[in-house]
Amino acid sequence: MTPEERQDLALFGPAERQRTAEQVGCTVGQVDDCIAKYRWMQHMTARMAQLKKEGKPLPTSIDEVEQKLGAPADPYFSVT
Repeated sequence: MTPEERQDLALFGPAERQRTAEQVGCTVGQVDDCIAKYRWMQHMTARMAQLKKEGKPLPTSIDEVEQKLGAPADPYFSVT
């Protein structure tokens, strides 16, 4: 990925995903899965910061995170 693509994932389109997959020796699906997990973690980090700010208890396991904050909505996301 280029520095610009890292800053703005909207620039990371199909051609860029294909290029990255070839560079690192994986499939485009694996790149998509990695990006989906990254986006989900960004979202969950922000949600947990909001819970902490509101003084609510934080989840202590990934199951609690998914239960309280929602499971990944990205169709490319899969837990492996």
